[in-house]
Amino acid sequence: SSDGVKKLGNELDAVLHQVDFDVGYHVLVLLSAGIATPWQVISKTFVQQLQQAAREDPELACKALAELSASSNPVRDLIHAFQDQLTGLRKEVAIADKPPPVSRADLYKVLRVHVTPTRVKFLLPEVQTGNRVVRHFSAATAGTRTYSTGLHCLNRLQFSTSHFLRVSFGDEGGDRMFGNREESLAPFFDRMKHVLQTGITVNGRKYDFLAFSSSQLKAWSTWMVADPQQGSVGAAGAAVIADALRHWLGNAMETEHVAAKCAARLGQAFSATIDAAEVQNHELSWTDDVERSISAYRGDKYCFSDGVGRISPQLLDEVLEALPFVPADAPQTSAIQVRANRAMVGLVTVIKSTDTVC
Repeated sequence: SSDGVKKLGNELDAVLHQVDFDVGYHVLVLLSAGIATPWQVISKTFVQQLQQAAREDPELACKALAELSASSNPVRDLIHAFQDQLTGLRKEVAIADKPPPVSRADLYKVLRVHVTPTRVKFLLPEVQTGNRVVRHFSAATAGTRTYSTGLHCLNRLQFSTSHFLRVSFGDEGGDRMFGNREESLAPFFDRMKHVLQTGITVNGRKYDFLAFSSSQLKAWSTWMVADPQQGSVGAAGAAVIADALRHWLGNAMETEHVAAKCAARLGQAFSATIDAAEVQNHELSWTDDVERSISAYRGDKYCFSDGVGRISPQLLDEVLEALPFVPADAPQTSAIQVRANRAMVGLVTVIKSTDTVC
Protein backbone atom coordinates (compact mmCIF):
# COMPACT_ATOMS: atom_id res chain seq x y z
CA SER A 1 0.00 0.00 0.00
CA SER A 2 0.99 3.64 -0.31
CA ASP A 3 1.18 3.97 3.47
CA GLY A 4 3.55 1.01 3.64
CA VAL A 5 5.80 2.48 0.95
CA LYS A 6 5.86 5.82 2.76
CA LYS A 7 6.71 4.14 6.06
CA LEU A 8 9.51 2.18 4.40
CA GLY A 9 10.92 5.37 2.90
CA ASN A 10 10.85 7.15 6.25
CA GLU A 11 12.65 4.25 7.94
CA LEU A 12 15.30 4.22 5.20
CA ASP A 13 15.83 7.98 5.52
CA ALA A 14 16.24 7.60 9.28
CA VAL A 15 18.94 4.97 8.78
CA LEU A 16 20.88 7.03 6.22
CA HIS A 17 20.79 10.16 8.41
CA GLN A 18 22.55 8.24 11.21
CA VAL A 19 25.76 7.70 9.21
CA ASP A 20 28.29 9.83 7.35
CA PHE A 21 26.84 11.49 4.23
CA ASP A 22 29.22 9.72 1.83
CA VAL A 23 28.44 6.35 3.39
CA GLY A 24 24.71 7.04 3.10
CA TYR A 25 25.16 8.04 -0.54
CA HIS A 26 26.87 4.72 -1.31
CA VAL A 27 23.96 2.90 0.30
CA LEU A 28 21.65 4.74 -2.15
CA VAL A 29 23.92 3.63 -5.00
CA LEU A 30 23.63 0.04 -3.73
CA LEU A 31 19.84 0.29 -3.78
CA SER A 32 19.74 1.95 -7.21
CA ALA A 33 21.87 -0.84 -8.67
CA GLY A 34 19.37 -3.42 -7.41
CA ILE A 35 22.03 -5.24 -5.40
CA ALA A 36 20.13 -4.87 -2.12
CA THR A 37 16.58 -4.10 -1.06
CA PRO A 38 15.38 -1.42 1.39
CA TRP A 39 14.20 -4.15 3.75
CA GLN A 40 17.76 -5.52 3.94
CA VAL A 41 19.19 -2.05 4.60
CA ILE A 42 16.80 -1.18 7.44
CA SER A 43 17.33 -4.46 9.28
CA LYS A 44 18.61 -3.82 12.80
CA THR A 45 21.73 -5.97 12.42
CA PHE A 46 22.86 -4.28 9.20
CA VAL A 47 22.17 -0.82 10.60
CA GLN A 48 24.41 -1.54 13.58
CA GLN A 49 27.07 -3.00 11.29
CA LEU A 50 26.92 0.02 8.98
CA GLN A 51 27.11 2.53 11.83
CA GLN A 52 30.15 0.80 13.33
CA ALA A 53 31.96 0.69 9.97
CA ALA A 54 31.14 4.36 9.33
CA ARG A 55 32.51 5.36 12.75
CA GLU A 56 35.73 3.36 12.42
CA ASP A 57 36.64 4.22 8.83
CA PRO A 58 34.08 5.98 6.59
CA GLU A 59 36.34 5.71 3.53
CA LEU A 60 36.70 1.95 3.96
CA ALA A 61 32.93 1.60 4.40
CA CYS A 62 32.37 3.53 1.16
CA LYS A 63 34.84 1.29 -0.69
CA ALA A 64 33.10 -1.85 0.60
CA LEU A 65 29.68 -0.57 -0.50
CA ALA A 66 31.14 0.46 -3.88
CA GLU A 67 32.52 -3.05 -4.41
CA LEU A 68 29.09 -4.52 -3.68
CA SER A 69 27.42 -2.02 -6.03
CA ALA A 70 29.76 -3.02 -8.87
CA SER A 71 28.73 -6.68 -8.65
CA SER A 72 26.35 -8.06 -11.22
CA ASN A 73 24.03 -10.10 -9.03
CA PRO A 74 21.86 -9.13 -6.04
CA VAL A 75 23.08 -10.31 -2.65
CA ARG A 76 20.89 -12.57 -0.56
CA ASP A 77 22.74 -11.95 2.70
CA LEU A 78 23.72 -8.28 2.79
CA ILE A 79 25.19 -8.49 6.28
CA HIS A 80 27.70 -11.23 5.43
CA ALA A 81 28.46 -9.76 2.00
CA PHE A 82 29.26 -6.37 3.51
CA GLN A 83 31.39 -7.93 6.24
CA ASP A 84 33.32 -9.98 3.66
CA GLN A 85 34.12 -6.83 1.71
CA LEU A 86 35.30 -5.02 4.84
CA THR A 87 37.49 -7.95 5.86
CA GLY A 88 38.99 -8.25 2.40
CA LEU A 89 39.80 -4.55 2.18
CA ARG A 90 41.39 -4.55 5.64
CA LYS A 91 43.61 -7.48 4.63
CA GLU A 92 44.69 -5.66 1.48
CA VAL A 93 45.71 -2.65 3.55
CA ALA A 94 47.53 -4.84 6.09
CA ILE A 95 49.62 -6.77 3.55
CA ALA A 96 50.38 -3.80 1.32
CA ASP A 97 54.15 -3.25 1.30
CA LYS A 98 53.95 0.31 -0.02
CA PRO A 99 51.72 3.33 0.63
CA PRO A 100 48.76 3.90 -1.67
CA PRO A 101 49.54 5.97 -4.77
CA VAL A 102 49.13 9.71 -4.38
CA SER A 103 46.17 10.94 -6.38
CA ARG A 104 46.62 13.81 -8.80
CA ALA A 105 45.66 17.19 -7.35
CA ASP A 106 43.56 18.04 -10.41
CA LEU A 107 41.29 14.99 -10.04
CA TYR A 108 38.13 14.97 -7.93
CA LYS A 109 35.47 12.40 -7.07
CA VAL A 110 32.15 13.75 -8.27
CA LEU A 111 28.76 12.45 -7.14
CA ARG A 112 26.41 11.57 -10.00
CA VAL A 113 22.65 11.21 -10.30
CA HIS A 114 20.79 10.05 -13.40
CA VAL A 115 17.14 11.04 -13.82
CA THR A 116 15.01 8.73 -15.98
CA PRO A 117 11.31 8.85 -16.83
CA THR A 118 10.54 6.52 -13.92
CA ARG A 119 13.12 7.11 -11.17
CA VAL A 120 16.17 8.90 -9.84
CA LYS A 121 19.21 6.64 -10.11
CA PHE A 122 22.26 7.19 -7.88
CA LEU A 123 25.59 6.30 -9.50
CA LEU A 124 29.03 5.59 -8.09
CA PRO A 125 31.23 8.71 -7.77
CA GLU A 126 33.36 9.27 -10.84
CA VAL A 127 36.92 10.60 -10.85
CA GLN A 128 37.01 13.65 -13.13
CA THR A 129 39.27 16.58 -13.87
CA GLY A 130 38.11 19.54 -11.83
CA ASN A 131 36.84 22.88 -13.02
CA ARG A 132 37.43 26.40 -11.72
CA VAL A 133 34.38 26.45 -9.43
CA VAL A 134 34.89 23.06 -7.77
CA ARG A 135 38.63 23.67 -7.42
CA HIS A 136 38.23 27.14 -5.86
CA PHE A 137 35.48 26.37 -3.34
CA SER A 138 36.64 22.90 -2.27
CA ALA A 139 40.23 24.02 -1.63
CA ALA A 140 41.57 23.74 1.91
CA THR A 141 41.70 27.54 2.19
CA ALA A 142 38.10 28.08 1.04
CA GLY A 143 36.90 28.40 4.63
CA THR A 144 39.05 31.50 5.18
CA ARG A 145 38.00 33.52 2.13
CA THR A 146 35.71 36.52 2.13
CA TYR A 147 33.88 38.02 -0.82
CA SER A 148 32.54 41.36 -2.00
CA THR A 149 29.20 42.94 -1.25
CA GLY A 150 26.32 40.82 -2.46
CA LEU A 151 28.27 37.58 -2.02
CA HIS A 152 28.49 37.58 1.78
CA CYS A 153 26.67 34.25 1.94
CA LEU A 154 29.87 32.67 0.52
CA ASN A 155 32.11 34.09 3.24
CA ARG A 156 34.21 31.40 4.92
CA LEU A 157 32.12 28.59 3.46
CA GLN A 158 34.09 25.35 3.29
CA PHE A 159 32.72 23.19 0.49
CA SER A 160 33.68 19.61 -0.20
CA THR A 161 33.43 17.89 -3.56
CA SER A 162 30.30 16.11 -2.29
CA HIS A 163 28.51 19.48 -2.16
CA PHE A 164 28.62 19.51 -5.97
CA LEU A 165 26.44 17.08 -7.90
CA ARG A 166 26.36 16.13 -11.58
CA VAL A 167 22.84 15.38 -12.74
CA SER A 168 22.12 13.77 -16.11
CA PHE A 169 18.85 13.02 -17.87
CA GLY A 170 18.08 10.08 -20.14
CA ASP A 171 16.73 6.56 -20.40
CA GLU A 172 17.30 3.66 -18.01
CA GLY A 173 20.52 2.73 -19.79
CA GLY A 174 22.04 6.17 -19.30
CA ASP A 175 21.65 7.29 -22.93
CA ARG A 176 19.81 10.26 -24.37
CA MET A 177 16.18 9.79 -25.29
CA PHE A 178 14.79 10.36 -28.77
CA GLY A 179 11.16 11.01 -29.55
CA ASN A 180 9.12 10.32 -32.67
CA ARG A 181 5.68 11.04 -34.03
CA GLU A 182 4.10 8.31 -31.93
CA GLU A 183 5.95 8.94 -28.66
CA SER A 184 6.50 12.54 -27.64
CA LEU A 185 9.18 13.53 -25.15
CA ALA A 186 7.03 16.34 -23.75
CA PRO A 187 6.25 14.46 -20.48
CA PHE A 188 9.94 13.78 -19.92
CA PHE A 189 10.85 17.40 -20.66
CA ASP A 190 8.29 18.43 -18.04
CA ARG A 191 10.05 16.10 -15.60
CA MET A 192 13.41 17.67 -16.48
CA LYS A 193 11.96 21.14 -15.94
CA HIS A 194 10.58 20.13 -12.55
CA VAL A 195 13.96 18.76 -11.41
CA LEU A 196 15.84 21.85 -12.61
CA GLN A 197 13.38 24.18 -10.89
CA THR A 198 12.97 22.34 -7.59
CA GLY A 199 16.33 20.57 -7.25
CA ILE A 200 17.15 17.12 -5.88
CA THR A 201 17.40 15.91 -2.29
CA VAL A 202 20.12 13.32 -1.64
CA ASN A 203 20.23 11.75 1.82
CA GLY A 204 18.62 14.83 3.31
CA ARG A 205 20.91 17.28 1.50
CA LYS A 206 19.19 19.69 -0.91
CA TYR A 207 20.88 20.40 -4.25
CA ASP A 208 19.78 23.20 -6.59
CA PHE A 209 20.61 24.00 -10.20
CA LEU A 210 23.92 25.80 -10.70
CA ALA A 211 25.04 25.83 -14.36
CA PHE A 212 26.31 23.59 -17.17
CA SER A 213 29.19 23.48 -19.62
CA SER A 214 28.73 23.30 -23.38
CA SER A 215 29.56 19.57 -23.43
CA GLN A 216 27.05 18.94 -20.62
CA LEU A 217 24.34 20.71 -22.62
CA LYS A 218 24.86 18.27 -25.48
CA ALA A 219 24.73 15.32 -23.07
CA TRP A 220 21.64 16.55 -21.13
CA SER A 221 23.67 17.04 -17.99
CA THR A 222 24.11 19.84 -15.45
CA TRP A 223 25.79 20.84 -12.18
CA MET A 224 23.91 21.29 -8.92
CA VAL A 225 25.20 22.58 -5.59
CA ALA A 226 24.23 22.25 -1.91
CA ASP A 227 24.65 24.65 1.01
CA PRO A 228 27.48 23.40 3.29
CA GLN A 229 25.70 24.99 6.25
CA GLN A 230 22.34 23.33 5.60
CA GLY A 231 20.59 22.72 8.91
CA SER A 232 22.60 25.38 10.75
CA VAL A 233 21.18 28.64 12.06
CA GLY A 234 21.44 31.33 9.41
CA ALA A 235 22.02 28.94 6.50
CA ALA A 236 21.35 30.67 3.17
CA GLY A 237 20.01 27.62 1.35
CA ALA A 238 21.09 25.86 -1.83
CA ALA A 239 19.20 28.21 -4.18
CA VAL A 240 20.84 31.32 -2.69
CA ILE A 241 24.30 29.70 -2.74
CA ALA A 242 23.86 28.70 -6.40
CA ASP A 243 22.84 32.24 -7.35
CA ALA A 244 25.84 33.68 -5.47
CA LEU A 245 28.21 31.31 -7.26
CA ARG A 246 26.84 32.39 -10.65
CA HIS A 247 27.40 36.06 -9.75
CA TRP A 248 30.91 35.24 -8.47
CA LEU A 249 31.75 34.07 -11.99
CA GLY A 250 31.22 37.55 -13.43
CA ASN A 251 28.59 39.95 -14.66
CA ALA A 252 26.96 37.65 -17.22
CA MET A 253 23.74 37.57 -15.19
CA GLU A 254 23.41 41.37 -15.56
CA THR A 255 24.89 42.05 -19.00
CA GLU A 256 23.63 39.09 -21.04
CA HIS A 257 19.91 39.36 -21.72
CA VAL A 258 19.81 36.31 -24.01
CA ALA A 259 19.51 33.17 -21.89
CA ALA A 260 21.63 31.04 -24.23
CA LYS A 261 24.50 33.55 -24.23
CA CYS A 262 24.37 33.91 -20.46
CA ALA A 263 24.47 30.12 -20.00
CA ALA A 264 27.35 29.81 -22.46
CA ARG A 265 29.43 32.40 -20.59
CA LEU A 266 28.79 30.74 -17.23
CA GLY A 267 29.50 27.33 -18.72
CA GLN A 268 33.06 28.29 -19.59
CA ALA A 269 33.97 28.06 -15.91
CA PHE A 270 32.63 24.50 -15.70
CA SER A 271 34.79 23.01 -18.44
CA ALA A 272 37.42 20.58 -17.19
CA THR A 273 40.66 22.47 -16.59
CA ILE A 274 43.93 22.14 -14.67
CA ASP A 275 45.28 24.77 -12.30
CA ALA A 276 48.57 25.29 -14.09
CA ALA A 277 49.91 28.68 -12.99
CA GLU A 278 49.06 31.76 -10.98
CA VAL A 279 49.47 35.17 -12.63
CA GLN A 280 49.48 38.37 -10.58
CA ASN A 281 48.01 41.65 -11.83
CA HIS A 282 51.42 43.28 -12.20
CA GLU A 283 52.44 40.48 -14.57
CA LEU A 284 49.67 41.37 -17.01
CA SER A 285 49.85 43.91 -19.81
CA TRP A 286 47.15 45.00 -22.19
CA THR A 287 47.55 45.84 -25.87
CA ASP A 288 45.17 46.96 -28.58
CA ASP A 289 43.60 44.44 -30.91
CA VAL A 290 44.95 44.01 -34.41
CA GLU A 291 42.28 45.42 -36.72
CA ARG A 292 42.29 45.99 -40.45
CA SER A 293 39.75 47.50 -42.80
CA ILE A 294 37.88 44.94 -44.87
CA SER A 295 36.78 47.36 -47.53
CA ALA A 296 38.37 50.41 -49.10
CA TYR A 297 34.96 52.05 -49.43
CA ARG A 298 33.56 51.24 -45.98
CA GLY A 299 34.79 51.91 -42.50
CA ASP A 300 34.21 48.35 -41.28
CA LYS A 301 37.16 46.66 -39.64
CA TYR A 302 37.95 43.01 -38.97
CA CYS A 303 39.58 42.04 -35.66
CA PHE A 304 42.37 39.51 -36.23
CA SER A 305 43.26 39.12 -32.56
CA ASP A 306 39.85 38.60 -30.95
CA GLY A 307 40.29 36.19 -28.05
CA VAL A 308 44.05 35.87 -28.61
CA GLY A 309 46.81 37.03 -26.26
CA ARG A 310 50.54 36.61 -25.72
CA ILE A 311 52.48 34.57 -23.19
CA SER A 312 56.14 34.66 -22.23
CA PRO A 313 58.30 31.55 -22.80
CA GLN A 314 59.02 31.33 -19.05
CA LEU A 315 55.36 31.24 -18.08
CA LEU A 316 54.57 28.81 -20.88
CA ASP A 317 57.23 26.42 -19.55
CA GLU A 318 55.69 26.69 -16.07
CA VAL A 319 52.25 25.85 -17.48
CA LEU A 320 53.50 22.88 -19.50
CA GLU A 321 55.27 21.43 -16.45
CA ALA A 322 51.97 21.42 -14.56
CA LEU A 323 50.10 19.53 -17.30
CA PRO A 324 50.18 15.76 -16.72
CA PHE A 325 49.30 14.89 -20.31
CA VAL A 326 52.19 16.66 -22.08
CA PRO A 327 54.74 14.06 -23.35
CA ALA A 328 58.37 14.65 -22.43
CA ASP A 329 59.42 14.43 -26.08
CA ALA A 330 56.64 16.67 -27.38
CA PRO A 331 57.63 19.24 -30.02
CA GLN A 332 57.91 22.85 -28.97
CA THR A 333 54.50 24.26 -28.02
CA SER A 334 53.68 27.70 -29.38
CA ALA A 335 50.04 28.21 -28.33
CA ILE A 336 47.69 27.00 -25.59
CA GLN A 337 44.03 27.54 -24.75
CA VAL A 338 43.54 29.07 -21.31
CA ARG A 339 40.74 29.86 -18.92
CA ALA A 340 41.44 32.65 -16.49
CA ASN A 341 39.75 35.21 -14.27
CA ARG A 342 36.84 32.90 -13.37
CA ALA A 343 35.02 32.59 -16.71
CA MET A 344 37.36 34.17 -19.26
CA VAL A 345 38.53 31.90 -22.08
CA GLY A 346 40.95 32.49 -24.92
CA LEU A 347 44.15 31.51 -26.69
CA VAL A 348 47.66 32.71 -25.92
CA THR A 349 50.68 32.38 -28.21
CA VAL A 350 54.29 32.50 -27.15
CA ILE A 351 56.17 35.71 -27.91
CA LYS A 352 59.87 35.58 -27.06
CA SER A 353 60.14 39.33 -26.69
CA THR A 354 57.59 39.68 -23.88
CA ASP A 355 57.98 39.12 -20.14
CA THR A 356 54.27 39.31 -19.39
CA VAL A 357 51.09 37.54 -20.34
CA CYS A 358 48.18 39.54 -21.70
